[in-house]
Amino acid sequence: MTGGGGYFSMLKLLEITLNGGTNPSTGICLCPEDDDLSTFRSYDDLERAFKRQIGYYLEFLPVCANAVASAYAAGTPTPLLSAMMTHRIEAAVDHSEGGVRLLQLHLGGDRNFQYLLGSRADGRVAAVDPGFAPDRLHGTAETRGLKIEVILVTHGHADHTGGVTRLADLTGAPVLAGRAAGVPGARAVVDGETIPFGKFAITALHTPGHAPDHVCYLGGGYLATGDLLFCGKVGGTGPPFPGSSAEQEWASLQRVLQLPDATIVLPGHDYYGGAGTMTHSTIGHERAHNPFLAGDFAAFCELKENWAAYKKEHGIR
Repeated sequence: MTGGGGYFSMLKLLEITLNGGTNPSTGICLCPEDDDLSTFRSYDDLERAFKRQIGYYLEFLPVCANAVASAYAAGTPTPLLSAMMTHRIEAAVDHSEGGVRLLQLHLGGDRNFQYLLGSRADGRVAAVDPGFAPDRLHGTAETRGLKIEVILVTHGHADHTGGVTRLADLTGAPVLAGRAAGVPGARAVVDGETIPFGKFAITALHTPGHAPDHVCYLGGGYLATGDLLFCGKVGGTGPPFPGSSAEQEWASLQRVLQLPDATIVLPGHDYYGGAGTMTHSTIGHERAHNPFLAGDFAAFCELKENWAAYKKEHGIR
């Protein structure tokens, strides 16, 4: 996507207009609670940050339009970006295609992704891994006319479950996970279980390794992989992850690699470390390009043990 400078030229003009011709304000804070954003002292700072986060703010312009309209309707010369903050910019990217409704959200944590996945026809969706900001996730669904019918948890680590209780309270949706223990109010899914809601259905696939309770969710040609498989990387195992198993993770990876090449991989974190950005992938791409999947189990373990050196050698972030 290009044209960030054009967007900000327009923003400058709009804010000057709303300010009655005065210079734009400084010290603007864009989502101050997010670790990766900070207070900006100039539009150049803001533009640079926007370009870094462009994948998370593709719905920027509609929010601008709503903020401007609201400011004029209220008869107040509210600066554009202040008005935008009143309405909040949601870190959501719409990947909907065909009959599938899919929003990928970045709402906090260590580059955690959350998802709203379901049918475009009726707007009923599953919320996957609501680890952070459940009120914002619920608000995002409501403003887009979506109804959260079920909450799916890939594994019980806190960064994937932190918002579950609150989101369940807000929506009344049932919570499903690999194990009920450790996930408040959850029911354990059975391997291969079909989870229907509205005009959509998702299948649970037990994929232990990174965690013993790990589950991937497959629906509409999309696979939410949690911390099993990332873009170009895989989930961690070893002492930092109690109950993890490299051997089980390898077997789980081989299982999902049996899916069609076109299956879209929805990772639990934005951990891609190559050139450019990659917020989602496909099974075929990972099979061909993910270094952890290039050899046998022995090579897999060796790469895990020497990952820091491999990253440095190959310029991986």
